[in-house]
Amino acid sequence: MIPATFGALLGFLGLVAPGLVYNTVAARRRPRRDESTFAEVSRVALTSLGFSLVALAVLWLLQRYSRLALPNVGLWLTQGGKYAARNLGKVFFGLVAQVVLACGLAAATALILIRGYQSRFRDDTVYGSVFRRYRPNKFRAWVYVKLDDGTEFWGHERAHNDLGEAAARVIVLGGNGLKRQLSGESDWQSIGKSWDLVIIDTARIQYMQVIYRNAAGELRGARTDEDPEGEPRNFGDDPIHLQSSTSSPS
Repeated sequence: MIPATFGALLGFLGLVAPGLVYNTVAARRRPRRDESTFAEVSRVALTSLGFSLVALAVLWLLQRYSRLALPNVGLWLTQGGKYAARNLGKVFFGLVAQVVLACGLAAATALILIRGYQSRFRDDTVYGSVFRRYRPNKFRAWVYVKLDDGTEFWGHERAHNDLGEAAARVIVLGGNGLKRQLSGESDWQSIGKSWDLVIIDTARIQYMQVIYRNAAGELRGARTDEDPEGEPRNFGDDPIHLQSSTSSPS
């Protein structure tokens, strides 16, 4: 249903906005509930109604005991459109103030309730977080992959797909430093100068390690709230041949 008037639109926003704000803030630290669309919409509406009523009560008290240009709720309810027509400025200010106050109360309540949660929940996929969100600025994901048959790869992450059917989930590695070591081989084979990309089926991955490297060869760990630039790393003679990352990226 689409609101037919501007007043109806503000009323609709006042009904749903506080619940949406509450859910958005709470979802930063708490996992989303697995529920039907009807249940989710009903929860948002009830949450919004609760905060809207609290905001309305606060504004009613302010209107009675202060000189703020707020509408008289009692006269508005009894006279309806006639009162609104005579006091358009007060009515508009009151509606806006009620929506803003209700949203503020919703956000503050959500922050109080989730203050004990340490983990942050996001809509990103795991690979999307590792390869994009956690990547320090001007650094790229340098990835080591070991497959279930013992084959190993080193390379820069170029692309990935971890959505949809399992058969379509892949990771693409590339760069001049792209290397491969087959099971049973003692040395790494540099394949980046001959082949541009390697497409790896994620179902074949036994495990994967990720570090972040820039064009100068500097290594850093993942971005965190405490260290948004990533912690500098120096692995030296790493047993997984991290020294192969000295090859220039492309």
